[in-house]
Amino acid sequence: MKTILITGVAGFIGHAIAMELLSKGNTVIGIDNMLGEGEILVIKENRLAELISCPNFILIKQDIANSLWKKELESFDCDFIVHLAAFAGVRKSMQNPIECLQSNVIGFTSVLEFARLKGIRRVVYASSSSVYGDINSSLPSSEHTVTNHPTSIYAASKTSNELLAYVYSLSYGIKTIGLRFFSVYGPYGRPDMAPWIFADSIVNQTEAVLFSNGEMRRDFTYIDEVVDAITKIIANGFHSNYEIYNIGSSNPHSVLELYNTIQEHLGTTGKYKLKERQSGDVLNTHADMTKFYKDFGLLNHIDFSEGIKKFCKWFIKYKTTR
Repeated sequence: MKTILITGVAGFIGHAIAMELLSKGNTVIGIDNMLGEGEILVIKENRLAELISCPNFILIKQDIANSLWKKELESFDCDFIVHLAAFAGVRKSMQNPIECLQSNVIGFTSVLEFARLKGIRRVVYASSSSVYGDINSSLPSSEHTVTNHPTSIYAASKTSNELLAYVYSLSYGIKTIGLRFFSVYGPYGRPDMAPWIFADSIVNQTEAVLFSNGEMRRDFTYIDEVVDAITKIIANGFHSNYEIYNIGSSNPHSVLELYNTIQEHLGTTGKYKLKERQSGDVLNTHADMTKFYKDFGLLNHIDFSEGIKKFCKWFIKYKTTR
């Protein structure tokens, strides 16, 4: 069994991978600042409650952008770090650029420094499909695509993470894997992302906004596929000192398709209005998964409609039991 440090453990992906690793008898040390407000904080507290109920889970309530969390970890030895803590969201980053960079760039540097000083040689970290910008957006994006044209502060911060990981891999021999996630959704998902926003508006009969006139396409990726990818990496090791992989479904759908599919599985008709694309948004995302499949094998793929059905079923249960 392994001891894995997960930052952002009460986040959407952090909670999901932690629950999977704990179910297999591993020890998980989770770091989270537990900040947020409204529904975002409520869902984080719900995720954390599940984690705390598991044996072999240790919580450190700290912000990775400061050094206090490192002192609390002095007596622990870790086999892996899975770094998922971040200031998330393209639009939020354009409104709060300093906060975004503090969390995403300084925070990640702090994690890499901890790995260097503690002799931890394997780090998996969250990058993002946003690093691709609008370059070749009509085609599947491969890891070889140039990523020096970010369209948002969030995308720039994730590109910076990949560069920092390269430096630490090259200079200190830390094996790093960056995962470019593509629009992850599912139970316990983020309340500030489209699946939750649309489901909530349909249930409450409020008007949703579909940006880019509903034509924006996203490679929506069910959470179980992300968990499968990370567990495969932890189980099978690292193929070189520095790697980056796409993690997506390779099956994009428009925002309007997403809205209509949620309506279908909720069994209720909602209301929406169309608006132009916002600053920082890209029109299309589409993951080329060739590299990951070659190195780690196929993922347990969840069909888009089936994934939305699972999310809607969970969403209704969550809303009615609160």
